[in-house]
Amino acid sequence: MQNKLITLIEQTEKQKAIYKPLLFRLKTEEEFVKFNHLIKSESNLMVFDELRGQVKELIKLRNPKKNMTVEEMEDEISNYFDKNDPDKLGVWAYYPWANKIVHLLDEEEFVEVRTNRNFYKITPEEKDILAQKKVGIIGLSVGQSVSVTMAMERSFGEIRLADFDILELSNYNRIRTPLSNLGVSKAIAVAREIAEIDPYIKVKCFPDGLHEGNMDKFFSEGGNLDLLIDECDGLDIKILARIKAKELRIPVVMEASDRCMLDVERFDLEPDRPLLHGLVDGLDIKKLKSLRTNEEKVPYLLAMIGIDTISSRLKASMFEIEQTITTWPQLASAVTLGGGLTADVCRRIFINEFSDSGRYYMDVEQIVGNKDKKKPTLIESKGFEDAYLNKDEIIAIINSSNLTLNNKQKLINESEIKEIVSSALLAPSPGNNQPWQWYYDKGNLYLFLNKKKSSASSDFDNLFSFISLGASMENLILKAQEKGLDVCVEEFPSGKSSPLVAKFNFYTPHLETAENRDYQALSQYIHLRCSNRNGGNKERINPSVIDNLISLQRSTPGATIKIIDDRARLIELNEVIKTCERIRFLHPELHADFFEKEIRWNNQSVESSKDGMDIRTLELSATDQAGMRVAKEVEAISLLNKWKKGKGFEKISGKNLDAASAIGFIALPRHSASSYLQGGRLVERLWLSATKYQLALQPLMAPILMFLKLKHNDLAGLPEHLLTELRDAREKYLKLLNIDENIAEIFLFRLAFAEPPTARSLRLPLEKLLLINKI
Repeated sequence: MQNKLITLIEQTEKQKAIYKPLLFRLKTEEEFVKFNHLIKSESNLMVFDELRGQVKELIKLRNPKKNMTVEEMEDEISNYFDKNDPDKLGVWAYYPWANKIVHLLDEEEFVEVRTNRNFYKITPEEKDILAQKKVGIIGLSVGQSVSVTMAMERSFGEIRLADFDILELSNYNRIRTPLSNLGVSKAIAVAREIAEIDPYIKVKCFPDGLHEGNMDKFFSEGGNLDLLIDECDGLDIKILARIKAKELRIPVVMEASDRCMLDVERFDLEPDRPLLHGLVDGLDIKKLKSLRTNEEKVPYLLAMIGIDTISSRLKASMFEIEQTITTWPQLASAVTLGGGLTADVCRRIFINEFSDSGRYYMDVEQIVGNKDKKKPTLIESKGFEDAYLNKDEIIAIINSSNLTLNNKQKLINESEIKEIVSSALLAPSPGNNQPWQWYYDKGNLYLFLNKKKSSASSDFDNLFSFISLGASMENLILKAQEKGLDVCVEEFPSGKSSPLVAKFNFYTPHLETAENRDYQALSQYIHLRCSNRNGGNKERINPSVIDNLISLQRSTPGATIKIIDDRARLIELNEVIKTCERIRFLHPELHADFFEKEIRWNNQSVESSKDGMDIRTLELSATDQAGMRVAKEVEAISLLNKWKKGKGFEKISGKNLDAASAIGFIALPRHSASSYLQGGRLVERLWLSATKYQLALQPLMAPILMFLKLKHNDLAGLPEHLLTELRDAREKYLKLLNIDENIAEIFLFRLAFAEPPTARSLRLPLEKLLLINKI
């Protein structure tokens, strides 16, 4: 049995490249002999002889006004055969791959009967026009539906099919073909399907796909194509095929099953129009050729089809590519619909009923959908509020504070105060929101918290803003010391509920109550300090450097600094951080804060706002940046929550985490505004020190934010399964860092050896943030 099975398999393999049926007209002696040899030599042939039924149909169609009796019809059929041997009339079509023979009318009569019910959706004159057309299709997943539909309508006389891929079982969710075609070239399978519908259609197969080596043959051998249908995945071929089509003035039609998007480029009528409506201007063909994985292709594909126009389900699904799925999803219903739409448009192009170029959508979910369909209750916001305290409000706050002012401080001039405050403005802040405002009057410099710049959802109880203000204070003190000034600071002089956070006075050295000068040398790194999210090389940091960074904890009473460089612990900690990053993106309000308030998506918004995070500072690959743009849509996030998915977010943040040399942590014993303010000063001290050692530092605040909100039950809208996951992550986090549940967690950060950042976040102009009383 085994030998017999192997023999049969080998025989079947020999048939895989065959797609043309053999046509026998038995009136010819030579073909009669060959046909007899065939039926004698081939075993288990299946023969279908329904010629009489076809003749009956032909007679009926040629006599539409005549209602024949059974006897009259029999007479007409007899006259047709006219004493000829019925076996020698028509054509016997042999399909080797199916081992089937079918007796058919010869070509002219076959076409007459098969296309009769097209009239007058297609007129006889249009039928003759269509019969002269040559169409080429590249990509035969969606292209299969288009090819077969056009063949059924006989919208062409010749079709050229190109696809290098073979049929796999996962294709069967959208390609209608027998399982016996598994492993067969997609081009061959479609050619066979067309042949089994109409053996007289001229079909040419390119089972190696379309490439530069066969481009001329595909487009021009036997006459130029009249139309190209692009359904391929190869992005370089999409462009190269259009370049060729434009050169030969051949129209191009492309259909994407998502939202049934149809693209028409009439290079025959507009030979100078840009490729893909200008969406791919500047794309490097050589770069496109090098793309191998679906993940790599995503940003370029999105540029071609449009990020803002794809469906929410496809956007959400993209975060699962190479996570829980291997490629973008397609459905048979959409592919079938697209096949019909494309066939319709191509036919109308051929008969000169449609001449426009453009992009069109036949979105069934929009056309046939619930009129009262509710959108997810997700909050959207637009940038940070551009609002500040005015002079009268500032003076009123100061006057209500019962501050004790003295006249011993040094009065510094306007240019000096501007220089010192400019250094303060270079401090880091959450999302680069810059939640500070400064006022100088008669030797007193006041720092205010601008609550309108912080977010209730992303800045729990303004704690992150206090960290930023502390960092800003540290910069200011260091810069003043560099200029030979002593600084005295009074924190929260009006109480912790007031927006007045600190008052500064400047003196000539050496005032005993002034801030110490132990870290004055760090002032030179203020302008160099920045967030650097470039990937590292995992190189170990010199232990003495780590010791020096940890020793900074002595500068702040009760502070703890931990720096973890053990690779095993880093891997575990990275998983916790990635989980928190993902859940942050999946939380409705936090998602809105990040994507709509913090991120600046283009240079124009960066320059006009001068706050928020330039997307370039995230140091994302083209693929990840495209993913972030896709993730802007709230409906996609809602779907990911519903499906309990979204691991793709971890891949975006995980690349940098996995390349870290170390992860550090800063904490203080108590939760209070003062602790976070002092913690902010320590953060800046450490960050400047890391800059001195040429270490890249990246803040990792998602865990601290998410765990704070978890502790205070401030995660409304987050699904229960994510809350459970967050609780589990919290337990691992506490264990890995070996910390107490109740300490004030100030700062989590990544250290690495990395290239300089591509871009740096801008700062608001000094005149917006510093008010000087000149009276």
